[in-house]
Amino acid sequence: MRSSNIELVTPTFLNTAIGQLYSSYSSNILKEYLKVKNMANEDLVLLKKVVERAKDYFKDPDSMGKTIKTVLDSEE
Repeated sequence: MRSSNIELVTPTFLNTAIGQLYSSYSSNILKEYLKVKNMANEDLVLLKKVVERAKDYFKDPDSMGKTIKTVLDSEE
């Protein structure tokens, strides 16, 4: 196994990467096959938030999409 020497993890990267995984695989499959190693504590907190958001979104994408649109429209 090679070391990746990743020094920075952005929310955009995690949202995209995790979102793609949860769109294709169940939580159980992802828990079984994915392991996180040597991640900074602040990045682990971010990863947890992203995972929870992805799970919520893929439970009911239509409802979540409507909620997001409503929130964004109210900010205008």
